[in-house]
Amino acid sequence: MKTTVIRTITLFLCAVFSAQNGHNLDFETLEKDTAKGWTTFGTGDYKVSFDTAIVQNRKTSGAIKSIGTNTEFKALAYTIPANFCGAKIKLIGYLKTENVENGFAGLWLRIDP
Repeated sequence: MKTTVIRTITLFLCAVFSAQNGHNLDFETLEKDTAKGWTTFGTGDYKVSFDTAIVQNRKTSGAIKSIGTNTEFKALAYTIPANFCGAKIKLIGYLKTENVENGFAGLWLRIDP
């Protein structure tokens, strides 16, 4: 089985929020092999890791790699505790993909009420 590797590099949001400090939007603060403030979700068989060798802008990138037969999905998530009150939000990021088949890789912005 071919593996799927997704390198999510330098993911950040630009909006009113971007001026605020203390958020780890680009994986730069690592604690015990994970990026501080980031979580994963999804039921697929994937390994999530953080890499300091393959990067785009700074020191760290996130990686999601297929490791089994359950190919549902896996995602890295960061919750922003903010109320944008109708402001525009822009998602900017970089993806390096390898051997993605019968599916997709991408950036995802979700706003919950």
